[in-house]
Amino acid sequence: MGKPTGFLDYARMDCPARSAEARVADWAPLDLPLSEKNRRRQSGRCMDCGVPFCQAGVTFDGALLGCPLHNLIPEWNDLLWNGNYEGALQRLLKTSPFPEFTARVCPALCEKACVCGRVSQPVTVRENELAIIEYAFENDLMQPMPPAARSDKRIAVVGSGPAGLSAAYYLNRRGHHVTVFERDPLPGGLLTYGIPEMKLPKRIVTRRISLLEQEGVVFRTNCCVGRDLSPEALAAEFDLAIFCCGAQQPRPLPFAEAGGVFYALDYLRASAQALLAQAGPAVTAAGKHVVLVGAGDSASDCVSVALRQGCRSLTQLIRKPRTASTEKRDHAHAEAEAVFGADIRRYETQIDSLSCGADGAVSAVTLRESGEQLPCDLLLLASGFSGCEAASLGADVLFGTGDRQGFVRAVETAAAERGAGGSVTKLDDPFRRTGFEELPAGAYAGHARAYLKIQDGCDNFCTYCIIPFARGRVLSLPEDRCAAEAASLAAQGYKEIVVTGIEIASWGKDLKNGKTLIDALEAVAAGARSARIHLGSLEPTVVTDTFVERLKKLNVCPHFHLSMQSGCDETLARMRRKYTTAEFFAVTERLRAAFPGCALTTDLITGFPGETEKEFSKTLAFIEKCAFAQMHVFPYSIRPGTKAASMPGQIEKSEKAARAARAAHIAERMQREYLTSCVGKTLEVIFETESDGESRGHAENYTEVAVPGDMPHGVVRKVKITGVRGEMLVGTAL
Repeated sequence: MGKPTGFLDYARMDCPARSAEARVADWAPLDLPLSEKNRRRQSGRCMDCGVPFCQAGVTFDGALLGCPLHNLIPEWNDLLWNGNYEGALQRLLKTSPFPEFTARVCPALCEKACVCGRVSQPVTVRENELAIIEYAFENDLMQPMPPAARSDKRIAVVGSGPAGLSAAYYLNRRGHHVTVFERDPLPGGLLTYGIPEMKLPKRIVTRRISLLEQEGVVFRTNCCVGRDLSPEALAAEFDLAIFCCGAQQPRPLPFAEAGGVFYALDYLRASAQALLAQAGPAVTAAGKHVVLVGAGDSASDCVSVALRQGCRSLTQLIRKPRTASTEKRDHAHAEAEAVFGADIRRYETQIDSLSCGADGAVSAVTLRESGEQLPCDLLLLASGFSGCEAASLGADVLFGTGDRQGFVRAVETAAAERGAGGSVTKLDDPFRRTGFEELPAGAYAGHARAYLKIQDGCDNFCTYCIIPFARGRVLSLPEDRCAAEAASLAAQGYKEIVVTGIEIASWGKDLKNGKTLIDALEAVAAGARSARIHLGSLEPTVVTDTFVERLKKLNVCPHFHLSMQSGCDETLARMRRKYTTAEFFAVTERLRAAFPGCALTTDLITGFPGETEKEFSKTLAFIEKCAFAQMHVFPYSIRPGTKAASMPGQIEKSEKAARAARAAHIAERMQREYLTSCVGKTLEVIFETESDGESRGHAENYTEVAVPGDMPHGVVRKVKITGVRGEMLVGTAL
């Protein structure tokens, strides 16, 4: 984590929005960018949670948790905080092929799952992502990367929307010959014709299409498979065809055939075509009374477009009742209120009938509930979609998001075995994953710290935690791959390798060869002899005498983050933790004996169900006894579907926060005491950033250190510690 107290020190700061009055006058982007200083502060708010719900990406108990792409959010937030945009880009591109799109238009499910949002405001994940990728394009880091070798397989991708472009991206990277068919004049599908210009400028889409073309992807536009090119001709030319046609079939409504009535996507398409000068404004809201049916993203987009076209009036009809969820305003409704002076939305309201003029076009709508008649020259239907237009064409591959590398392999298998008939189906079920999804190491030479993920999943099923349901069972990167990935990172200039995972103490359980975490760490150290090893969060149960004795022989950083959660045995039992406070304290003594002066840090949950004042007092006494160098303190937050969510004795939010504040006060004092104990010592510091005439980096005990002057990024220097400044050590480079 870049700044351990960032979520306390900095308030959430979104990109400043242009005024609603200014926005409706043009098609320019809605927001203005933050300064680099403020953007880095926003990344510094990321708490690097022991359980990063933001990157879970699964549906559980009826709700979608976190990023469906499993983006490595805490990792690239840490790198962004340290000013390492190139490193942040490398981690971002591991999981996301087109972050410039998702950072603009995705619903930010990562932020909805953010732990920080449980106690204050969530981290600005989406905007941080945008800052990283736009920095990359502005500084020529996004160069074409055509494959070094090509296969003999020719693959057709039908459709050039988000799914089609993603399929083309991965298959081309694999070395296959990829041709994308698009029925419209320009590629991009929904990105080009469905999302309005102010949300996703079309130059952004064109920029990515150009990069894909330079990498070898061929685009054939104005070609509709099934009309301009028969399925038989497609099969004759290509080894495999993948249909990525989207769910563009609108849900039919009884009055959709009248004149002046358009489905939302048709209306948005017409607007996009007019802006792209591909056609005149076949459908426009200019000077018209507009009635809109629906409440989703497409409906909001229709509101924004109608306002910019100069509609005479605008009414949005929503079938559902007014609730906190349906009442939430987005940019479109703020714009409508600025133009018309009131909320345009009507709840629990549906259309009963239409009135049409002599030309057969709609002139008014009658509301079912009240009988009220509204003038209407343009009726827009944003009622959702019923399926894919190309459903009848069939598919060779049906795939989920849990194994991106596996998607490519599935397509290759289908291409090789096409004559055998049938299809390849692989939907994501976290409990049925059988192999570690390896994202190969790749990095930019000359930088300081790298992350090596060696493990995924968790088998602990603590009563408060959703992670086992989200990430599935324990999966481990094999020992030889640990060594190879570490060697690759060291060869590229990294001075420190941070070994990470969901629960690294469980490494090896799935391999069933008797190997444990220490074997993996020895493999990492053997592969990266020139780099120091920094451990991620450790379960206390893994820190045995044998573990410590073998660990002492490695170039490991004397900073150990021990997952504690509570300092009371009764509370630990309800949490289903696998240790007692006596066992935990023995671990702290064991580490301090082996690594004198080491920094011990931990996590603490306050206000767990059933926690009495007496139990909490035990916790406060225990953390003082352990004398942690730093603590992350979190009020307990309910995760639907976990056992703790239904436990009796749920504690009021105010009391949980009050206990967190009491614990944080002790933590601050212990941190000052530890920092003071470092004065006079000589520490090895990896320098990472420059600010206000000084250079900053992290020592081997993970404390931040500042020295005067300009130190090269990535250099390792010994520093004599001379004092403490806030949460930072200061010193002189030797």
